[in-house]
Formats: sequence, structure tokens, C-alpha cells
Amino acid sequence: MCELVSGCDGPTATVAVVSEAKVRRGCGCGLVWMVVTIGFLVVAGLWSFASFNRVNNQDTASGIVVDVDASRDSDGDTTYRPVIEFLATDGETYRFTGRLGTSSYPDPGSRIDVLYDPADPRGATEKTFPNLWLFPIIFGAIGIISLLFLLFSRAKGISFGSTGTSSSPRGAAPGGYFDPFEAVPTAKAEPAGPGQRPADSTVEFRRAEAAFDEESNIRYRIVAKDEAGQEFYSELLDEDPTVAIMQRGNRLPLIERDGLWIVDFDPEGG
Repeated sequence: MCELVSGCDGPTATVAVVSEAKVRRGCGCGLVWMVVTIGFLVVAGLWSFASFNRVNNQDTASGIVVDVDASRDSDGDTTYRPVIEFLATDGETYRFTGRLGTSSYPDPGSRIDVLYDPADPRGATEKTFPNLWLFPIIFGAIGIISLLFLLFSRAKGISFGSTGTSSSPRGAAPGGYFDPFEAVPTAKAEPAGPGQRPADSTVEFRRAEAAFDEESNIRYRIVAKDEAGQEFYSELLDEDPTVAIMQRGNRLPLIERDGLWIVDFDPEGG
């Protein structure tokens, strides 16, 4: 599941809020990141295995650069690939174009070691470190870095797609930060807030928080503060109230209900 998060304390600070789309996107981004990470590692492993198999099971021949294949990209840059000939064990001469292109012009007549399958010499390739190992190293490095980032994120309780953090301990409420890799506690059935009389009849909106209820529906509540710094909360809402509050103004009224002072907010109100 995802997290509920965060906010800012300055009176003119930008409000940080987790909307339903962002909460769900936070969950999805972590999964997508994991799939992409695994994909990079799998590609690196398969490519490395193929290169290892070539080096250990194919024949080696000495090839010679007989021509150069030049191509120009959309930016006008020219890439050169050597055209190589080699003599196979069947007595035939084969020619192929190198796989990797470079900006340097190959030297015609230069020698390059070639790997080939005696059963299919036409599938030959250069026996060079960049050709065999460059891409496995790149994909493997990206996969390992991504995996380390995922592990670090989990250890530190960082969520993908969130819009802020809180200094409260994990699982704390209100304003708590929930580990995205742990189940999110269900939203409280009743609002929480101090019972003492507030310093003013209105309070300043600070943030909106989101969490899952017992039926896995996302619910929202408003967090506001009075002049003395006390926090007050609204009843649970079905929709993110941030936009409506920003349109109406940053001050919200308080009402007393069941011995608690709560933020009075009507989603349909003017």
C-alpha cells in the first residue's frame, strides 16, 4: 500500500497534499521501477551469457578490415563500421560488417580477431571487449544502481510519487509517515483533535492527508492550526479538499462536536 504524508508549517508555505491519483501512482511507480530494474538485470545476464558462450565455444580467426561502412544520423554525425574478411576452417572466406560503429575511421588493412561458429560462419562477430562486454556492463550497472536505490528507499521509508515527508515516526498519526512497503493503517472512523477551546474561531489550512479506510477506499482529512499552534482536523472526506480550500481562502471555521473542536468544511459549500 502507499503512504499518507506531509505538509509545510510556514503561514505562506505551499501546501503539500497527497491526492488519490498521486497515492495510487506512488504504489504503481514503485512496482514499475522494480520491474524495470529486474528487466535491466535480466538483459545484462542474458547478454553476458551469450558473450561468454561465444568466447568459450566458438572458433577464433584473424580477420582483416577490407572496407568501411559509413552512415550519417539526423544530426549530421557520421558513424563508421569496419567490413571484415576472415578465412574459416572450411577453407571459405567470409565477409561481415562489424556491429559497433565509432566516430573514428577504421584503418583498412588492420587486423581484428573474429569469433564464429564453424557451423554458421556467416554469423561472425568481432572478438573485442566493447563488442562482447560493453552493453552487459552498462545494463548491469544500471540494474545494480537501480536495485540499490530501491533497497535504500525501502530502508529509509521513501515512497515513489509522494509530495513531501514528515518527521513523525512511521505509523504515527496524525501527520504520520507510513512505510510504502508496509500496510497502511486504516483511516480513523472519528476525527481526532484537542478538546480544549481553540485560540480563535477560525484556523489556517496547513495540509490534507490521505489514507485507506477499511474497504481500501482513499479518504481525506484536513489538518489546520490555530494561532497558538494547535492542530485541528476535519471529518473524513471522500475527495481531496485542497483545490476547493485554495479557491475559498486559507481560513476555515471550527465547530464543536461530541466534545471535540473540528474543522468545519462542506465540499459543496460556497
